[in-house]
Amino acid sequence: MVSGTQLYHTRHKHHTAPLHLLLAENWLVYHLWNAKLRRFETIVTEFYIPTSHNSSDFSSLLPYLKPTPIQQAYITPHPISAMQVTQTLRSITNRDIIVGTDDGRVMAVPKRLLDPRRPVMPTPADKQEQLIPYIPQLSLPPIAYLTYNNSVLDIRGMVTGNTGLESTSLLFVYGTDVFFTRVTPSKRFDMLNEDFDYYLIGIVLLGLCMGTIATHALADNKALNQKWK
Repeated sequence: MVSGTQLYHTRHKHHTAPLHLLLAENWLVYHLWNAKLRRFETIVTEFYIPTSHNSSDFSSLLPYLKPTPIQQAYITPHPISAMQVTQTLRSITNRDIIVGTDDGRVMAVPKRLLDPRRPVMPTPADKQEQLIPYIPQLSLPPIAYLTYNNSVLDIRGMVTGNTGLESTSLLFVYGTDVFFTRVTPSKRFDMLNEDFDYYLIGIVLLGLCMGTIATHALADNKALNQKWK
């Protein structure tokens, strides 16, 4: 049942276009220009249902329970032209927000960096939850740039998709140029490294098989000798 009820709205004074918006799961991310402070900002909002609510009693026919929003803003140094979020087979892997800038660079921003719960002064509970201390400036390491030293001219959109591996998401960027790559937000936890020593593991398995056969033969001989005594 779709009621069309407005669950959340907000107003940002002195903010203007261009606006890029991304909605996924229970969070909303959008990027816009702050005309008063003359800077680009990325704002993230997450929605939570109060803990007193029993999800097993949910029904679309009953009065809705309004979610509680948590919002935080981050300063971004570059204007962007497109945003997208990674997708995986079972949505177990951490999410990355893929951002395409006006100068043709494509970067992967971990969702945990755009967490509105990031505290200014972390408490022991925050540290236990591994929340990163809040810093207004959103800075990324060079490894976050998926295009490295290359650029994709005139980015107009992005498409993401899943693969047969939970760790890997596919990314296609299109514009005047096109760019295609794989993204692994939580590293390759379900893949072997390229330098994995297959020969060594094969030798070890062969040795274990031969040892098992030899041990079995010795055990049979020992049992036979005991019966002759």
